[in-house]
Amino acid sequence: MGTTKAKTEAALLMVWGQPVRGREKQANNQLRESVRYLKRLQEEGRIERFEWGGLAPQAEDLWGFALLRGTTEQIDALRRTEEYARWVLRVSLVADRVRVFDATVDEQLLARNMQFYDETIEGL
Repeated sequence: MGTTKAKTEAALLMVWGQPVRGREKQANNQLRESVRYLKRLQEEGRIERFEWGGLAPQAEDLWGFALLRGTTEQIDALRRTEEYARWVLRVSLVADRVRVFDATVDEQLLARNMQFYDETIEGL
């Protein structure tokens, strides 16, 4: 990537629940591998950055998340790769309730979405 920073406007949010029973060790290893994978994507300029977090185990349905941020083009290209599909599959084989969502992180787009919502509910 050049010296100018690309605008982060798109994101993917992956969330997961507790490790699959009997696969706790594999889940821990997969989480470590996932961090390496995401760092590599960032180093290669395929995403702008990522955020990674674990949630206090208060419920089995949500234990952690990864937020991958980049331009619309980066995120669209990433989700179409076999490598990304395999990563999501590997995580889903060792953790329960894996879900991936498109996330809006661009402030202007969020403002437009809020305006659209306001206009839509006015008509109800």
